[in-house]
This record gives sequence, C-alpha cells and structure tokens, in this order.
Amino acid sequence: MYCVEAVRPVTVVLGLGARLDVEVRGRDGRPVSGARLSLSVEGEQAEAEVVATTGPSGRVRLDGVPVGRVRVQAYARDLGRASSTVDLVEG
Repeated sequence: MYCVEAVRPVTVVLGLGARLDVEVRGRDGRPVSGARLSLSVEGEQAEAEVVATTGPSGRVRLDGVPVGRVRVQAYARDLGRASSTVDLVEG
C-alpha cells in the first residue's frame, strides 16, 4: 500500500465561463449537420475530444467554455476539417 502526502492543497476556482455559438458551413455555404467540434485553449496541454456535434442547422451553442484564446476545430466526413481561433470573455 502506498500513501502519498499532499504538499499543499489544490485550489479550484469556479467561473461561469463563456458562451460560444458555432456555425459550420460547407464550401457551398450550406449548413453542415453532424460536424464534430473540438476545442483547445491556448496555454493548456490537453485538447478536448469531441465536445459537441452540430444540429440540422449546422449550429451548436456551448456554455461554460474556458475564457481566453480558444481554437475551435470542426470535422465532417467527406467535407474535411477547418479551424478558427476566437478570444472569449466570461459571461
């Protein structure tokens, strides 16, 4: 049995995060239903896997997204990948 003693307590500060509305369109300008989205936050090591999938309108709303510079990546089978970077503020 191993026992690990914590050097110092871990502090977690909660925040509301940001709201992010995403719309995915194909090259023809039509909405892409079922596109898989992932987010990565600048300065963070881990990248989220699929965090959302677009609906029939090609849109999805994400609440509680970490504040800061966020890269949004979209992937749709047979249509490819695209990404965009946005600066988010809390609220």
